[in-house]
Formats: sequence, structure tokens, C-alpha cells
Amino acid sequence: MVSKQPLDSKRIWIKRAAYLALATGVLVGMPLVLVVIADLTGVIHFSEIFGPLVWWNELSGPSFVVAFFAILLIVAVIIYFLAKMFDTSQGAW
Repeated sequence: MVSKQPLDSKRIWIKRAAYLALATGVLVGMPLVLVVIADLTGVIHFSEIFGPLVWWNELSGPSFVVAFFAILLIVAVIIYFLAKMFDTSQGAW
């Protein structure tokens, strides 16, 4: 009789590699998301409008809040993928 243990072990490692690749992809894609947010909110053109000085106003404040929550969401997605990477069906204990 053939044991299914090696096949299950390979499947688990393939899932782990896939979740690690997803977490890495999200981490690498985070600057792109932030650039899109900056472009949509107009912060990319902030230095052209106001010069090199940075201060909080009606343009930079909401953009900062949106980008901050986007970073929190992206970090949560990365943590989710890392947690799923080590998830087992038998339980932790």
C-alpha cells in the first residue's frame, strides 16, 4: 500500500510557498498602491503647487489619512498571508 504522506507534505509546502509569494507580492506592490493614492488625491503635485515646504492643509491631511489606512490594510493582508502560511488543519495544540 502506498502512503499519502509525501503527497500531503508536498501540497503543504506548495501552499506555504504560494502564501509567501503572495505576501511578498503585496509588499512589493505597496509603493504602487501608495503612488496611485497620491495621484488620485493630488498629492503628487503638492510640491509643484506649494514648493518644497511641507505643512498640513486641506490637501495633504486627507491624503495622509487615506494612505495611512491603506498601509494598515496592506500590512493586515501581509499578516493574513503569513498566518495562512503556517496554518494547520489539526490545530495548534
